[in-house]
Amino acid sequence: MANRHITTLIIALITVSGCTLNCVSDREDDVLPNNTLHEEPSDANHTANVSLNVVNVRLDTALHLAALYGQCPEIERLLKAGMDVDIRNRNGTAPLHNAAFSGHKEAVELLLSHGANPNSIDSTGQTPMFQAAERGSLEIIKLLVKHGAHISKKGYTPLHKAAYCEYLAPKEHKDLVRYFLNKGVSINARGSFEMTPLHTATYAASSEVLNLLVKRGAEIEARDQFGRTPLYMAAVYGNAEAAAFLIARGADVNAKDTNGRTPLCGAITLNNVANPNPEVVKILIDAGANINNVTDRGGSTPLHQAIAWGWDPPHYEGDANLIMIELLLEAGADVYARNSSGVTPLDFAHNKPEIYKLLMKYSQVPCSRLREHADSLDRLGL
Repeated sequence: MANRHITTLIIALITVSGCTLNCVSDREDDVLPNNTLHEEPSDANHTANVSLNVVNVRLDTALHLAALYGQCPEIERLLKAGMDVDIRNRNGTAPLHNAAFSGHKEAVELLLSHGANPNSIDSTGQTPMFQAAERGSLEIIKLLVKHGAHISKKGYTPLHKAAYCEYLAPKEHKDLVRYFLNKGVSINARGSFEMTPLHTATYAASSEVLNLLVKRGAEIEARDQFGRTPLYMAAVYGNAEAAAFLIARGADVNAKDTNGRTPLCGAITLNNVANPNPEVVKILIDAGANINNVTDRGGSTPLHQAIAWGWDPPHYEGDANLIMIELLLEAGADVYARNSSGVTPLDFAHNKPEIYKLLMKYSQVPCSRLREHADSLDRLGL
């Protein structure tokens, strides 16, 4: 067993063969090598008093890892040796959760045939149904239902996960979402942070999926715990198709969250880190997003925020942040607008030469304003 990983499953092989071994791996990146459990242990490892629940630092057992990788012969062997089919790891996750998440139908079926609880709940309140929905496996979802899995219809539901799924083509994604809607899941159920399925769908869903949700009664202006609308989330996720769809259906491009941020702010700041997409900024501007209005409690405009979040020099050619800044400038963003501390976008750019140069290109102002800017920098000690 000269594999570079001393894996949990190798340990499990020894225990299944009759060895007394209570061992914890010190590697968090233990993985399951191909055919690990097909190796036979030496006779020196054969003793009595088997200890099967061997774990790694994440407290995953051999059965968790076998389920995750869909290795049915190993699952069968471990269960026959006496391992608990519903054993939990540190997060309350059962092997069935892992099999459902990784999309291994045969492993799911095998675990269920050995009595795995289809309604086992992990520490986040999710059942294997949620894992299958996130993965986009309608086959596994139907299999779980056949074995008695419940479908939550209110609160945090599998529909939230299904809507969020990024693994499916539009048609398959639409079929998955429709399945839960046809099962009676509330279209405007409130999940984590009071988000609706329409909120979560804006992560990766196509306009086909969004259209299905809206036709079934999804609230376009639904607010989550922080006052964010589905359009705000589409902007944050950088989903241009979702943003355009929602705007076409009447979504308010200037709706503010509890901190005064608009979708344009979300597209410029959070989107800039998660999934930069200047196309979303252009869509919002073209739809009438306020360019120079204060968009947060600090009195900043979108241009302030774009500069504050910008890298200089750019990380790569065609840097998304510079494109976003130029889009704002082309739309008339004021480089001399002051926030609550009296700081202008030009002040923010004083140590970012590329951005400063871009601002000055669009700064068609009298010399008196430039003098004003210089005084501002002196006052700030910059």
